[in-house]
Amino acid sequence: MTLRNAPENPTSDQIAEMASRCEDVSRYFTNKFTVVSPVRRVNVDLRHGALRKLDSPTAKSE
Repeated sequence: MTLRNAPENPTSDQIAEMASRCEDVSRYFTNKFTVVSPVRRVNVDLRHGALRKLDSPTAKSE
């Protein structure tokens, strides 16, 4: 696929294939991005009553 017959909105896989063939894919990127900090997971053991208190506001809003 050349830039001339490239689809208007190619999928990420199609862009990756084009880049692998050293084709210019810069027009598909805006250089506007948001930095997202990584998620940190923590395991916490809670008693049933504490878990119920945490779940109750969520259950009411759904």
